[in-house]
Amino acid sequence: MGTWGAGNFENDYALDYLGELMHQLVSTVEECFEEEDGADLDEGGEERLMPSVAIMTLLSREFGAHPPKAEVVARWKKRYLKIYDEQIDGLDPAEDCKVERRRTIEQTFDALIARARES
Repeated sequence: MGTWGAGNFENDYALDYLGELMHQLVSTVEECFEEEDGADLDEGGEERLMPSVAIMTLLSREFGAHPPKAEVVARWKKRYLKIYDEQIDGLDPAEDCKVERRRTIEQTFDALIARARES
């Protein structure tokens, strides 16, 4: 326990902080889904939910943070892509942007799912 190396996350307190950050990001995603319209594309979906998923992947990959279970992330992915498919046309995007954004969303969730399976 304590400190075991010179790295930024090679001590108990830093790892506790990293865990708190991951918990906060998971809570943010869950809150977006729980709030009425919270995961809508023009609300929290693109503002908080998707950035939170991307940040979780980064923290997991770069610093060894423990991601949520793969099943949880897969459930988020399915739910968010449904919202995306239902709402994107109402925002009148260019077709290539619409397709590219959906692909990016899929890849973002898939990266976190992969990290969860590796953990």
